[in-house]
Amino acid sequence: MTKERPEFMGAHAVTITGFSLGLPNANPVGEYGFMLRSSKINEIYAHDDQIGPFARMIFDGETIEIDGEIHKSLRTSWRDKEDTGPIGSGRAIPHVLYIPLYHKVRIPYSTIHDNVNNLNTLIEVFRLAKKIHLTCSLDWDIYLTSVNSLKEEVFKSTLLEENKKLQCLLERMPRFIWRAIAMEGANPVLEFLFDATDIEQGPLMTCTIEYDDKIAAVMREVSKEMSLHPEYQSASIWPIIEYFSK
Repeated sequence: MTKERPEFMGAHAVTITGFSLGLPNANPVGEYGFMLRSSKINEIYAHDDQIGPFARMIFDGETIEIDGEIHKSLRTSWRDKEDTGPIGSGRAIPHVLYIPLYHKVRIPYSTIHDNVNNLNTLIEVFRLAKKIHLTCSLDWDIYLTSVNSLKEEVFKSTLLEENKKLQCLLERMPRFIWRAIAMEGANPVLEFLFDATDIEQGPLMTCTIEYDDKIAAVMREVSKEMSLHPEYQSASIWPIIEYFSK
């Protein structure tokens, strides 16, 4: 696409190779300001056979009108259709994103997102009521990883006490894990590990990594109370409540 004279240049496929967390703050969503670290992404890098292995594609908020329809677009390193305009005059309209996954990864990102969103609401309510001491709302980093990568990172961590490291390293875990890390500023507070190879009706929660003992203690106390109420058993947050209540 070209921005000055929007004209369709044809479909084109690229391979995403990286991203930049260039925005200063996460974008809060919902009543209680659910903040994902991924919302700080301002650029992605792609292997584009017309440009090179690290072609930048920038989220600058520009839209393009084609055939009466408004499309969100990204600034690229392309020129216009005649290849005479300045670099960036050719823009990209995202159409489809393919993400290859191992066939035993059965739990979708949306399930973990909803669990963590509800958990964040609970924690934020306690923070505002001063039942949990947090200096600010939590940022969340959610991503898929392997058990080997996780345990290698835990082994090298300088933030965890040795007994907590050992507990995590000896824990039996599935091959693929969803990590949901709660951050207070730049510091991790709690980490929730979900079995990515489970089924959605399963327990999901594998274990937690507790960087802040006081917050973990509050979560246990609250979960024991919530587990007594049957209505929570059908809620998406139930796997977390069930885990902490035990």
